[in-house]
Amino acid sequence: MPTITAGGTPQTISLPEGQALNISGSVGTAGVVYRLDPVLGGTNSLQSWTIGVGALAQIGPYAGLQRFLVTCSVGRVDVSASNAVLSLSSGGVAGSIPF
Repeated sequence: MPTITAGGTPQTISLPEGQALNISGSVGTAGVVYRLDPVLGGTNSLQSWTIGVGALAQIGPYAGLQRFLVTCSVGRVDVSASNAVLSLSSGGVAGSIPF
């Protein structure tokens, strides 16, 4: 996946179902990640995240293919995709109903 630098062209990233997007910024980075709306042909954003120094929390996973627009106005943004890591909160089992 790409590295996006300040003044570079924003990149559209496709994220397959079940994968998560990992975004991190170098020192002094400023940028934004937009999750694009597939119903409107990717012209509007459904969500956005501000990119700064360090790693953002994992974005995803989602059902179906998702597209993200990643921008960088200062610094450098590194983008990668990986298999999603899901965790359960302690004290329960997924799908259980408490009594």
